[in-house]
Amino acid sequence: MRGCLGAVGRDLPLFALLTAVLGAYLVARMTVLGSLTGEIPAPELRGLSTGERILTGLSLWPDYVRLMLLPLD
Repeated sequence: MRGCLGAVGRDLPLFALLTAVLGAYLVARMTVLGSLTGEIPAPELRGLSTGERILTGLSLWPDYVRLMLLPLD
């Protein structure tokens, strides 16, 4: 267990830097667009409720994982 905590402690500056970069990106996006989300949904998602959009996104994850592990058609 001690080795795991040592690795996290060793990588803590990297995690802090990545968090700062993500924060700067989100602030820049909010400044430019006025919101964190897009205003216009993709044409395929028009007419779907928020719950249906979330379920559609969740249903695609197995394909994304499969393609990352085995990128064959």
